[in-house]
Amino acid sequence: MPYIFQFGKYSGQSIEVIPADYLEWRIKDSEEWIERCKQELQRRKDVEEADQAWVERIAQEGYRSLAKKTHPDAGGNETAFRAVQAAYEQLKIILKEVKAL
Repeated sequence: MPYIFQFGKYSGQSIEVIPADYLEWRIKDSEEWIERCKQELQRRKDVEEADQAWVERIAQEGYRSLAKKTHPDAGGNETAFRAVQAAYEQLKIILKEVKAL
């Protein structure tokens, strides 16, 4: 029994009557979609396996960099500096919670 397309402009039609160029396009599109899905799954795995020490180090370096730019003594303003401090404190809490998991 031939496959019947369930979607698209050839919905309801047998695969036997669908033009070859459309079938080739569907194959290529599907292969690209599969590759994107594999890459996303790998990205998620990498995030889960990230070394906590590196995550903490990157957060700390980012905080220091922003603190230097926003500190009132360095030409920044107090409001921005306090926002950076507050965000860093929240980030430390989140990292501590993740570490406890």
